[in-house]
Amino acid sequence: MGGEGSGSGAVGSGDGGAPTEPMEQCIIPGTDTKVERLQVIDNGLCVSRGTYQTLLGEPSYTISLTECSSTPRQLWILTELSEGVLEVRNYSVDLNLDVQYAAVVPWTPIDLYDPHRFQNQLFVVTDNPDGSFKLSPQNAPTQCLSAWDGSLVLRNCDPNYLGQSFRRLECEE
Repeated sequence: MGGEGSGSGAVGSGDGGAPTEPMEQCIIPGTDTKVERLQVIDNGLCVSRGTYQTLLGEPSYTISLTECSSTPRQLWILTELSEGVLEVRNYSVDLNLDVQYAAVVPWTPIDLYDPHRFQNQLFVVTDNPDGSFKLSPQNAPTQCLSAWDGSLVLRNCDPNYLGQSFRRLECEE
């Protein structure tokens, strides 16, 4: 998945290691895998790979909500593992959206972490009437991924909170 890339600056500040081959119609070269962006309905920002960190001694990244663009930091591979259940992988670093430490309580941060297919990396999709959707981790089904303070956290699912609603965007505008 990840190819050779170049970056500069502090660890995690560039797109070093990001794939560099151009894509046609948002398809990863040499595959039939599509990449997409995730936009928060409430503020119009896109879910992005944030800054580098370590969790349990392993490489990880925070999640940032930023203006939508075609940067690899905002490209996601959404894989349906079973009906209505997604694994969400960041294309630039090949790490999954992950509920930090598999916690089940509100305000738990969402990070990128090594893929493992435990329930804190599997997200149930709940469709909204407007075509957007909510994502709830299988390990905390009453919690939803929620935009908060420039990042994503768990919060109790609330049908009226648009910061919990997402839409898919093509990888390029």
